[in-house]
Amino acid sequence: MARTRAAAVKDEPIEKIMKSLTPEQQEFLEKVRAGKKDPVYFAYHLLGVELHPKQKVWLWVTTKTNLQEAMELGIQMKLWDETKFKILMQKNPEMLRNVLVPSNRWGKTLVTSIKHLYYNFYKIGVQGDPKHIAQTRCGTLNLSPHSNQADAAYQYILDILFSKFTYRAMEKNEAGDEVMVSKVNKCLIGDFYVGDNQQKRTVVFKNGTSFKAVPTGEDQASSIAGMRYLYISYDECAQSLHLKAELPAKILSRLIDFGGTLDLISTPEVDKPSHQYFFHIAKLGLEGDDGWFTLIGNLMDNIFIGAKERDAVANSIRQTDPAKYRQVVYGEFVTTGKKMFDSIVIERLWDEEVPRLPALNRTYLLAVDWGFADTGDPTVMYVIDFTPMKLPNGEIAKNRYRIAYREAIRGGSPFTVIARVRMLQREWNGAKLIHDSGNMGGVMIKKMLAELGVNDVIDFSASGDKSDMLFCLLVALTDGRRVEYGVEGQVIEKNPEFGRIRAYYIQELEEQMGNYQYNPDKGVSDKRIEQDDVMALGMGIWWLERKHNRSIVKMGDFNPLANDLKNIFPAKAVQELAIHSIAIPERRIF
Repeated sequence: MARTRAAAVKDEPIEKIMKSLTPEQQEFLEKVRAGKKDPVYFAYHLLGVELHPKQKVWLWVTTKTNLQEAMELGIQMKLWDETKFKILMQKNPEMLRNVLVPSNRWGKTLVTSIKHLYYNFYKIGVQGDPKHIAQTRCGTLNLSPHSNQADAAYQYILDILFSKFTYRAMEKNEAGDEVMVSKVNKCLIGDFYVGDNQQKRTVVFKNGTSFKAVPTGEDQASSIAGMRYLYISYDECAQSLHLKAELPAKILSRLIDFGGTLDLISTPEVDKPSHQYFFHIAKLGLEGDDGWFTLIGNLMDNIFIGAKERDAVANSIRQTDPAKYRQVVYGEFVTTGKKMFDSIVIERLWDEEVPRLPALNRTYLLAVDWGFADTGDPTVMYVIDFTPMKLPNGEIAKNRYRIAYREAIRGGSPFTVIARVRMLQREWNGAKLIHDSGNMGGVMIKKMLAELGVNDVIDFSASGDKSDMLFCLLVALTDGRRVEYGVEGQVIEKNPEFGRIRAYYIQELEEQMGNYQYNPDKGVSDKRIEQDDVMALGMGIWWLERKHNRSIVKMGDFNPLANDLKNIFPAKAVQELAIHSIAIPERRIF
């Protein structure tokens, strides 16, 4: 097909430039042009850095550059089949919000540094004519909770540009055998560098872009306000004190101008402040839901670590810390025995198909945790649907619970709050009310409830116990859970549909349950964490389990490895608990 005159005019300056260049210069320019279409090509030919297969998949998919090869390589690694990959791409046509869950020594800092250089070098996301693009000042940002993590990314960028980045790769020796050798990268775009400021962790580039690394600390990423970026990576974001609060206003808003990309990156470590929220997002991304894409990496992906070294590291970890082994080798989200509610149990709660409006012929319970001080805890209210449910086998179950509504009121007068409780009670079919009058102001609360005509009131403080309440909640959440260990220790859920409670996604509940810890010597640890949502839901489940359904499950130690397990659980359950599984004894419904 003949070219149009417009196309010819457009190409003419480039053709003239190419003719004036030496063969070496022409080759370099071709590499630059090819690198924009493929960040893996950019890494190898312009930065002089080799990547392992899963690093390549991550770069291709999250930049939407070489999707065909990404799909084929992912199929080889059993990440997806062709249908699943196409569904993921259809759900996320722009691929702007991504999650990387790498194990230790996977190579996350390297692949992230390459991505920062790629976005800055080509000004990915800047639109307009060449003059406008050239004049636009912008850059990329690497966030991390701690300064040492921010320092690592900054140093990687400089080492790569100055051709000082050392890595290991496989090469064939004279005998034709593949051997591991140490290599130093040879960067072809070192003159792209203009300067840097170590104190501010900033690198400035020739085209008006810059890279900046910022530790978020305790300021909720406030230090980045007013800036705009092409790309933001958040390294070890699960360690953030407030990831949920940072994302919408502080981080995602900085990407709007250029339609920029956000990568959330964190090892699947436990007992970190934002671990549960990160786990939720990562799980969404595995299915491509809510605009997220997730890739999980493990130690065995890194072919640049020798097989003997990988095996030695893995075996050492497996013998000393089986949970850590699953994290490092398989990239699993694991939970230590300190956590009362592990990540998988909490995530199993969520079901967006749970009805969220009052319905005729449904039975509801309204559970309230009071909080009246203007600067104190909120009053939290949960509506629980406990209408008997028909099971797939035709049986009627009286112990299935659906969280239909949640509301929180911070401040306000006691009269206003109790009036709202009364209104909710009426809206939800005259729901029973359970509350705790044992706290400060209990006498006043009971008097006001009576004066406002709130009927059918259950007082948790009259016969309830906090430890027993939490135990009942744990029982309902984990009922039916059975797990097995694979050959290499990976956890296999035998009943993914375990648990008798379902709810639409509630961030506050997720966060509070994820923070609950158990100390074998001191018991439940919740003195310095928000617990209003757990208390409200827990009181409701306690009444349903102990009073309404009259469960005969005995209260025991929360520690799965307690010495008196045999007195609490059947023999079979003890064995399962010993491998960090929750097994619930038989129940009887009266």
